[in-house]
Amino acid sequence: MKIKGIATLSALAFCCLLTFAGPTWADDGTVTINGLVWLKNPASCLGTMTWDQAKSGVPSFQSGACSGRLKDGSKAGDWRLPTKDELAAVYGQKSKLGEVRDDYYWTSTEAFGGASAYMVNMKNGNSSTMPKTSQEYSLPVRSPRP
Repeated sequence: MKIKGIATLSALAFCCLLTFAGPTWADDGTVTINGLVWLKNPASCLGTMTWDQAKSGVPSFQSGACSGRLKDGSKAGDWRLPTKDELAAVYGQKSKLGEVRDDYYWTSTEAFGGASAYMVNMKNGNSSTMPKTSQEYSLPVRSPRP
């Protein structure tokens, strides 16, 4: 009788551990918001750059970037700069992105005949334009895998 009670108690404890342990998965360095995959913790990965540098550099992102923290299996060409509307829409959920600077981030949306581009201020969600030669931050985004 004593052995049966210990076995039952052990099984119950094991089930409770499974129930309360919660899900476990590896952090691949991304977060999905509004149906798009965003680079998580961009502040600790990317510095400022001109629009041309961001526009050409972001597409070269791939798994292994950000000192090896990006582990999503992405390849060069998967990533891009978000549009003005995409970045403005993610502002309301920026806490999901992790470390984001309260500063301006480039978008792919050009303005004034291509001399400037739109940015979104991640401090207040406002958008404005700046000459493409300005040094600003970027936040890579990609489509989810099918």
